[in-house]
Amino acid sequence: MSNVLFNNARGAASSLQMSPPFSFSDVTMSVFPLRASLPSLENFTRNYLNQAPDLVQFQPFVPFVYLVILDYGRMSLEAANMGWVSQREVAFGIPLRWMNGGETGPQFHDWAFSSPFIFVDNELSMSTGRE
Repeated sequence: MSNVLFNNARGAASSLQMSPPFSFSDVTMSVFPLRASLPSLENFTRNYLNQAPDLVQFQPFVPFVYLVILDYGRMSLEAANMGWVSQREVAFGIPLRWMNGGETGPQFHDWAFSSPFIFVDNELSMSTGRE
């Protein structure tokens, strides 16, 4: 029996997912930095993201979590005239240093941002991409 580390709860809902291109209009976003404990962020990142630390590691580098509030006024599929939907979203994000494994130890690769907690008020979004 394999140990599944991802959410496969979508099941039949995956057939509802639309293909790009999408159009988003009337979108507003507010971002609020929240002071956090750097050791707690390191512990969370180690347990949540760093499943293969010899290959890749993510490391928080500032003691902040970002509260992101989005209001998607209109989301529509450009390829078809199927109308539009709206959605409000609240997410928490962590800015990260992306390190790749190397022969001499971890090497800086790039910057990253992980949003492990996302809350939406649209059931379709929840079942086709924000689960």
